[in-house]
Amino acid sequence: MARKLKWRHDLHNIMKHVENSKTETWRRVDLEIAFNVSRPAAQRIMRAIGNIDNIGGTHAISRDSVITYLEHLIEAEDPTEAHLRRLQNLEPAPRHRKIQGTVPNDLHSVMVSSLPPNIVLKPGGIEVTGSDFKHVMENLLILARVLQNDTETAAQLIDPPKNRTPSIDYELKTMFNDLRVREAAYQAAQTEKQKA
Repeated sequence: MARKLKWRHDLHNIMKHVENSKTETWRRVDLEIAFNVSRPAAQRIMRAIGNIDNIGGTHAISRDSVITYLEHLIEAEDPTEAHLRRLQNLEPAPRHRKIQGTVPNDLHSVMVSSLPPNIVLKPGGIEVTGSDFKHVMENLLILARVLQNDTETAAQLIDPPKNRTPSIDYELKTMFNDLRVREAAYQAAQTEKQKA
C-alpha cells in the first residue's frame, strides 16, 4: 500500500494559499512552498496536476490547474489514491527541444540589405517564408542575426518615420476646408452677378 500524502490534512489551507496567491504561473519551487514538501515531492505533485508548460526550459503550471487539482483531492474520498490515479493517467512533462538549424558562416554578419527574398521587413510587420519547417526555422535564425547586426535599419523599415506631424495634417485640413468655403462663396457671388 502506498504511503499516505503527508500534506493530505492541509488541503484546505493549501487551497487558501493558492487562491490568495498573486502568482499565476507556478513552478516547482512554488509548489514546494505551498505544499511544504521536498523537491522530488513537488515534482510528483506537478506531474499529477498536469497541464505542464515548458517555458524556457522551466516547467510551469497555471494557478487554475493547481486549484482544479486541489479541488479534485478535496472532493476525493481518499486524497492519496486520487493523487496516485492522476499520476498514472497523465502524460509526461514536455521536454525542452533545441531547434535544429544553422546559420551559414557567410551570413553571420548579414545586414538588412542582404536578406534573402523570403524574409521581408515591411511597415508594421515581418514576413518569413520557407519550403518546409526547417527552412523557415533557418530563416528565423537569419532574421534574428539581422536584427542583432542591423537593428536601426530594420526598425526604420518596420516603423518608418512619419512625414508629417498631426498638427500639420490638421492645419492642412483646416486650410482646405477654408478654401472650399471661399470657393463656394465666390461661385455663388459669380452666379448672382450673371443673373443681374
